[in-house]
Amino acid sequence: MIALFPKHGGIGVQFAAKPSDFGGWLQGGSVSPLIWNVEGSISGSITGGDPKILSPDNLGVDISNAKYVRIRMRNRTSDTEAQIFFVTEAASSWDEKRSVRFPIVPNDAEFREYVVNIGSKGDWKGILRQLRLDPAHSATSGGFDLDYIRIQSW
Repeated sequence: MIALFPKHGGIGVQFAAKPSDFGGWLQGGSVSPLIWNVEGSISGSITGGDPKILSPDNLGVDISNAKYVRIRMRNRTSDTEAQIFFVTEAASSWDEKRSVRFPIVPNDAEFREYVVNIGSKGDWKGILRQLRLDPAHSATSGGFDLDYIRIQSW
C-alpha cells in the first residue's frame, strides 16, 4: 500500500473523521464548497458543466506498482459516467489521454465502490503529482458524496 495522504493513513484519503481541510482536496470548477457529512463522507453540489475536485498538488507518490484507483461514492445526478485524471512529474498538464472514464449508477441512493484500471494509461508511471475527479462527467446539476479515493496495486 502507498501512503498517498499520510495524515489519513493508507493509500488515499478517507473522509471518516471531520477534517478541517478535507485532506487538502478542493472543489474545482462547477462544484459548490465541499461539506463534511456526519456519516463520514464529503459532499458537493454541481453548479454547472465540467464539475471537478482536485487533490493536493505535489503528492510525490511513486505509482510504478499501483494500477487501480478505488473510489467509493454516491452519484446524485442523472449522469452515468465519471472521470479520473492524473498528472505526474513527467506529464504535468491535464489532458484527456491522462484520464479514464468509468460508468456510475445514476440517481443512486447508495454508496458504491468503483474500481478504475488506470494502470493501462501510458503516462501512469513515475511520480504522481495530482489527481482530479470529475464526479459526474456531463451533469450540470445534482450532487455527489465521496467516502474515499485509494490507489492500489490490485
